[in-house]
Amino acid sequence: MKHCCFLGAVLCAWLMPGFAETPVQPVSFTAIAGNVPYSAIANLPFNEPDLRIAYGHEQSQYGLLWRARGERATSQRPLVVFIHGGCWLSAYDIKHSNALSSALADVGFAVWSLEYRRTGASGGGWPATLNDIRQALGAIEKLAIANLDFDGLVLVGHSAGGHLALLADGDAVNTSATAGSALTVRALVGLAAIVDLERYGQGGNSCQSAVSKFMGGDLSTRPAEYQSANPAGRRLTVPTFLLHGTDDHIVGPEQARHADARTVLVPSAGHFDWLHPGSEAFGVLVKTLEKISDNEQK
Repeated sequence: MKHCCFLGAVLCAWLMPGFAETPVQPVSFTAIAGNVPYSAIANLPFNEPDLRIAYGHEQSQYGLLWRARGERATSQRPLVVFIHGGCWLSAYDIKHSNALSSALADVGFAVWSLEYRRTGASGGGWPATLNDIRQALGAIEKLAIANLDFDGLVLVGHSAGGHLALLADGDAVNTSATAGSALTVRALVGLAAIVDLERYGQGGNSCQSAVSKFMGGDLSTRPAEYQSANPAGRRLTVPTFLLHGTDDHIVGPEQARHADARTVLVPSAGHFDWLHPGSEAFGVLVKTLEKISDNEQK
């Protein structure tokens, strides 16, 4: 594994096996029925990322880059910046979303998937976790090492990652990767996203119970913090799509509502279907990204 520092900074990138070498064959997936369990996506096959790029000093402050592959890969497509979920908890890291990132690369989208500090051992929580996402977006210039050519970016987040995507600054990202200009965030896509944090934290399932851990207290003791951390109370300034399964019992479909967003419900889809490339939900995600690429946001 080759190690190199970029611009003499502490932010470094590691060339991964297969980067700029022999063509990578796409991973094939058999079509599956809806509402798959976590166990069905935790160990899916995937192609290794091309680069690992650190955006900060902490162990969890890095992103994995998959270059776009296949005949549909084009510089007219936006970069997908993906934020994984897992109830903001350290117990759930980036690995369970690698198959999604790899599969999006196989259909022609470059993907920068972000790891970040989460509640627990990795040292996250509010607002450190969101600050990591903003720091990662500010470090997109580091992708210049891969000589990527793309037309803006789309922020995509699953579950708690969708919550973070909706909170991240969405107007523009400053980057030297586009000759010093501002890189436009073309859209936000929430996959089973937690949109109303205050309401979600009042529930009793294991992920809902993680809200107070993430926030450092419950709503009654930290009302101002909850207000700042709640996408439901914010105006969304870029086109936003909330994709949700009707059979999601972890983040219910009632969360797929925001005055500034378009909601798409997938019948019989569950919480983890979005991460399985063999699911109908994953196909809906791909079609949504293609519409964004073609400016066909209907």
